[in-house]
This record gives sequence, C-alpha cells and structure tokens, in this order.
Amino acid sequence: MNIKKLLQKNSFLKDFLNYFTGRILAKGVVFISIPIYSKILNPTEFGVVSVFLSLFMIISILIQLNVAGSIRQYILKSNKHTGSYIFNQVLFFLLFFLILVLPIIILFKDNISSYFEIDIKIYYLLIIGSFTNVFISFYEFYLLGVNKSKEFSIFSFVRAVFEIVVSIIFVLILFTNKDIGRISGIVLTYSLFALYSFYRIIKLIKNYTFNPKYIKYALAFGAPLIIHQLSSVVLAQADRVIISKLLDFEYVGLYSMAYSLGSVMMIVVTAFNSAWLPKFYNLMKTNDYKTIHKTLITNLKLLIVLSVLASIVFNYILPIIISKEYSDSFSLVPTIIMSAVFIFIYLMYANFSFYQNKTLYISIGTILAAIVNISLNYLLIPIYGYEVAALTTVISYLSMAILHYLISSKLLHSNVVRVGLVAKFVLPYILWVIVYYYFNIGYFNYSFLFELFTVLLLILILYKSNKK
Repeated sequence: MNIKKLLQKNSFLKDFLNYFTGRILAKGVVFISIPIYSKILNPTEFGVVSVFLSLFMIISILIQLNVAGSIRQYILKSNKHTGSYIFNQVLFFLLFFLILVLPIIILFKDNISSYFEIDIKIYYLLIIGSFTNVFISFYEFYLLGVNKSKEFSIFSFVRAVFEIVVSIIFVLILFTNKDIGRISGIVLTYSLFALYSFYRIIKLIKNYTFNPKYIKYALAFGAPLIIHQLSSVVLAQADRVIISKLLDFEYVGLYSMAYSLGSVMMIVVTAFNSAWLPKFYNLMKTNDYKTIHKTLITNLKLLIVLSVLASIVFNYILPIIISKEYSDSFSLVPTIIMSAVFIFIYLMYANFSFYQNKTLYISIGTILAAIVNISLNYLLIPIYGYEVAALTTVISYLSMAILHYLISSKLLHSNVVRVGLVAKFVLPYILWVIVYYYFNIGYFNYSFLFELFTVLLLILILYKSNKK
C-alpha cells in the first residue's frame, strides 16, 4: 500500500502528519532563529524578551476567560450553528474587555510595570499583543475543531516565519534597544494576523443574533479552566519571572535559552494531542478502550526514544550553533526535554476529564502542580541558582501527571491507561537523564561511551520489539 492510499484510509495519521509537519515547520523556523537571536541579543536582552513572553501568555488567558477553548469543544460535541456560536464569543469578549479589563489596565499600568521591572513601552506592547492574540486563538480553535489540520499548519508556519523576519529587521536596523525591537516584531505580527483571523471569523457568521445559552456554555466550559490554563502557563513560564525577581535578567536569558532548545520535544507532544483528540472522542463514544491504551503506550515509548536521541544530538550541535555566552546553560537541556514526557502523560489522563466536561477537576490538579512549581522555585533558586529551575519544572510536571492520573482513575473511574505500564518505561528514562546530566557537567568521564552504549541499547530494544 503506498503512502497516499494509507493517508486516505487513516485520517488520524493524516491529521497527525499535518499537525506535526506544521508544528515542525513553524517551530523549526523558530528553532533555527534561536542561534541567530543568540548572536544578536545578549543574555540580558534575551531575558527581557522571555519575561515579556511569559507575561504575554498569562495576560492572554486572563482577558479571554478561556472562551476561545470552548469553540473546539462545542464543535467536537455538537458541530451545529458554529458561526453563531463564534459570533457570540467574539461579542462577549469585546464587551468584557472594554468594560472591565481596559480600565484596570489603564489605572494600574505604573504598578504592574514597576512590579515586573519592565519599561512602560514594553507594558503597552504587552497589552496590544495580548488583545490581538485572542482573535488568533478564536480562529485556531475553530480550525482545530473542524479538523482543518492543513490550514492550521500553514497558518502557524506563515505566522512564525513572518514574526522572525520582522523581528530580525527591527533588531538589526530600526531599534537601538534590541529587546524592544524583538518585542515590537512579535506584537506587529500578532496584530496583522489577528486582523486576518477576524476577517476569516466574520466570513463564518451567518446569523448575528445574540444567544445567552452560547455564552453560558462557553463560561461553563471555559471559566473553570482559567485556573487550569493559568496554572499551566505558570508551570511553563513562572520560573523566568521568578528568576528575574530573585536574580537578574541575564540569568533569565541563560535559562530561557536552555528552555527554548529543550522544548523542541513539546512540538511532538502538541502535534500528537491535536491530531489525537478527535479520534479519542470517537473511541470513547464506542468504548474502544483497548485501542486508546495501545495507541497511548506506543506513542509514549516512541516519545521517550526520541527524547533520549535529541538529548545526545544536542550535546554536540549546541556548542556549534549557539553563542558561547549561553554555554553555561547547555547541560540543562536534557532535563527540560524530559518535561515533554510528563506533559504527554498528563495529557493522557487529563483528556478523560476534558471528554466528560469535568474541567474543575483539571483546574484543581493543575493549580496544585503550579503551587509546587512556585514554592520550589522561591525556595531553591536563591540557594542553587537559576539552574535548579529546570529540575523544579520537571518535578512540577511529574506532580501534575500524577494528580491527573489520580483524578482520572479514582474520581472519574477512567482507568484505561495502566499506570504500572507507564512507570515501566518512564523510570528507566528518569535514571538515564540523571546519569547523563553528571556526564555533561564533567562529574563522570567518557560520556561518548555512555552515549554510544545508549544508542546501541535503543537499537537492540527496537529490533526485539519489531520481532515480536
């Protein structure tokens, strides 16, 4: 059977490849830009941009009340009157922003910018970017809901390329403050693509009637998830804000560089989940738990193998492609890569809560993990420095995965994916990352022999798996 026929028969594989290719292209362009940014931005400037992006994600969640996320859920569950539903969400957001959010932004601008130690220009750029991002989110969740994987991938890729090109031009030519130049490139990109998203959304709307039941549905789904989404962002971004408060923007830049490089495996996780959700909902409707279990365990094993190989490859290419100013952070990359595995495990179990609309349970699990993250960072960073943030991130994602497993199995009684089998593959991987870290920092000698042994072992395991 040729590849074209296989893709026609297997819609899940086709969508996964579309999402994965789109994410790879978009994130690949971003990844390629990292060495360029390492040459034109020093660690302090890179740190300022990283704090901006962290605050950007947090504010975006707060001002949209997660109503954008309800669009995909509504389409997957009902697939009726999509245009009318989206119109009501756009109208609700605009009213909410103009009546409640905008006055707060204006009144407390000095307090907020002072607390986070950012320039007032950056503050205004932060608000503009966060506002425009909402419309992009509306459009992207619509594309995900109707499973237009190809269109979603093209949209993401073009936006990523445009942002990088504009940012580099701004940094090198138009701005003396390079961090503000990079941030201006981000905001301009979001503004233009928000206009395009708004135009595409308007074309979907056939009926401009206000319907309170749509707002009620969106808030019932989205409001409990605000805490979850905010906590998720805290898990991924708060360490940079805390480092900037406790140490310095230079250390934020070093850590953010390692995090940007290590998060490459999250592309795989995000692409898989985007393609998996429609198939997962269909399998749940038919009670096909065996296929769910088999698919998730197979992809978990594959993710671990890819994570190990990525850690080894990065050990050799990073000193070549990244500026020496950031070399102190390279040893953190394998630890950050490990976070993607725990995010995958968390999603395995959290999707059962999403399916049953038990979004409050999701928020409870995630906020507890966020509290763990913040507490560990404030406790350990002053003692061990910015490097420990990589470890606290892994511990936090691990705790989130455990909490969502408990919610799924004990509260929802959806014990589809056996935790013992998950641990069988994850525990050896954790041990490998610990040993490899000590090789990277020079505690052990002959790291090349350890890497060679790892690769040979993986080949042997894959060979035996194929024979079975």
